[in-house]
Amino acid sequence: HNFAVMRKEFFKKGDEMFINPQTNHTVLVENVPVELRTAKQLTSLFNSLAPNEVMFASIGVFSPYLEQVIKLRTSALAALESAIASNRTAQLVATQTDGKAATPTALPVDKSSHPVGLYFLKKYCFKNVLQVDAEQYWRHCIEILDREIIRLQIEGEAAVGDSNRVDMKSAQLESGVTVLSPQALFELNVENVLNKLKDKFKKKIMSPVSTGTAFVTFRSRRTQAMICQVPLLFEQYPAITVTKSPTPSDLLWENLSYSTTYTSYASIGVMVLLYSGLLFWSTIIAFVAAVSTLANLATYLPFINDLNPVLYALIAGNLPVVVNIVFQALIPIVIGMLAHYVERRKSRSAVEIHVFRWYFLYQVINIFVLVLSGSIFTSIANIIASPTSAVTLLGAALPTVSVFFINFMITQLLSGIPSLLLRLGPLVIFKVYKMLFKESQLTQRTLFAGPLADASVSYGTVLPAVLYVLTLSVVYWVIAPILSAIAAVFFVLTYLAYKYQYVHLIIRTYENGGELWYGMHYYSMTALMISTLTMIGFMALKLGAAETPLLLPLPVIVILAWRYTENSFLRSSMYMPFSSAVDMDNDSSDHASNFFPEYSKQPSMTTSVLEGPWIYRVNGTPLVDKKTGQVNDIYYSDSVRKVGDKD
Repeated sequence: HNFAVMRKEFFKKGDEMFINPQTNHTVLVENVPVELRTAKQLTSLFNSLAPNEVMFASIGVFSPYLEQVIKLRTSALAALESAIASNRTAQLVATQTDGKAATPTALPVDKSSHPVGLYFLKKYCFKNVLQVDAEQYWRHCIEILDREIIRLQIEGEAAVGDSNRVDMKSAQLESGVTVLSPQALFELNVENVLNKLKDKFKKKIMSPVSTGTAFVTFRSRRTQAMICQVPLLFEQYPAITVTKSPTPSDLLWENLSYSTTYTSYASIGVMVLLYSGLLFWSTIIAFVAAVSTLANLATYLPFINDLNPVLYALIAGNLPVVVNIVFQALIPIVIGMLAHYVERRKSRSAVEIHVFRWYFLYQVINIFVLVLSGSIFTSIANIIASPTSAVTLLGAALPTVSVFFINFMITQLLSGIPSLLLRLGPLVIFKVYKMLFKESQLTQRTLFAGPLADASVSYGTVLPAVLYVLTLSVVYWVIAPILSAIAAVFFVLTYLAYKYQYVHLIIRTYENGGELWYGMHYYSMTALMISTLTMIGFMALKLGAAETPLLLPLPVIVILAWRYTENSFLRSSMYMPFSSAVDMDNDSSDHASNFFPEYSKQPSMTTSVLEGPWIYRVNGTPLVDKKTGQVNDIYYSDSVRKVGDKD
């Protein structure tokens, strides 16, 4: 009930701190035919359904070459910031020693400090470059890249018929963005980079082209709500599909050029692959278990046989658990990559939901394999031959592996939650940076695009792990009550850990209003159903003649409760009532006049070439405080980071 109420509030108000109200007026249009792939034609098409309701229409643009040039510009900015830091460090050292001005940092790059990740620029930019001012060189690199970005953006706007933005970008290009006079040496080397990029993409599409994905923003919520819930909009264009638009931060812009037809066929292939993995999961687990035994490892690491007996027993008991945890941690990564790069789903939330469903299914199968300790094919064959044997099969096998799951839960408590709080990866990288570089050589981008980058939560990975523990606790609450007690401690500590992280660390990358909750409810009820069935089987095996009949109503009660919650709250919370949309349109606080056409354009088409390097230091304040070893608070403001490069 509480979720349904909160969901309705989300439909009405959204998330005012995170979601721009324009998102609630915008739809995602897919499979747009070629003849409609201009803003003017698409606006005319939707105005035929809702006259004078369309405010903006924007067509997605496919331009991998433009994306690469923008990445090059970001790398060049990082190199410029590093050159500025090197010059400031040299000036500081020179002033402290003899009071004379320092010589500017010179190229080639092996004598100039800058962040890792500029291999492409290093390889092609510095040929025939001898001794020149590094700051001046990188500023000129950025200017040449800026001109290329604007040129490609003009081609992209022309491809989707946006004449106003073509004129604006053309004026920007003609007015020039350079502040330095061109130098032939610089020009030749940076153009060499662009030529190498063009060679890389020569077999692909160089100029931006329009895609079959678009965004349409309406004046009213009622129009958006109505169009999103109509299954077929146009008789002459039956392939066009319309859904509620995700937030721009949620979209995977590089996947906009892929049609729903491609995604559906790719999804079939991925589904076959993942189901095959489920069928052969017992073989995979058996192989991992065999590799992770100390007896096998001693063949390659003889010193294991010389370990203290107590230490040997401790490692032997926990090593399979640790290996199983590490191996399972790879599963969501693989599933996420398949959803992102093979199926080409168009939003991060869609990828997370896909990972969530499949990862939890793999975890349930993992329990099944560990409990039955045999081939899935053999177990399925036995169940098909005698369906009633499924309950007794699980009831007989569950008690034998309770120790493994207890060790698993203890390992999660002692290592999983502390590692969540410590964030060891970023911590180690931050310490390494501090050891390798002087404070004056560090740039803001080095830290804030590296170990101090905004942290987010991968819900598709986190939620199945929590549901896995919930499934274990409800399955074992009669067979091994101690496991339920450990699970209770796990849930309390996990709640406290994530509460702290959400308050102090986590930055949301998108907001979908709790769509993952539907899966959590479904799988929680599934776990409860499995629990009741295995409990009945366990009691039957223990010859509980009086107890077993009393347990038979439990599955019926679970099913009735499940159906009641879904019938009462599922539909009402999944869709926004049309009456609510009408009420919001009548509310003067919903200001469509503040909407702007660039909101639904992909970042590569709106990237500003005016962004300069992040400021080196603010009024001489050190980036890292010497006493605390932490970054000074003043540098956590985005406005401070991007005001420029002056001291």
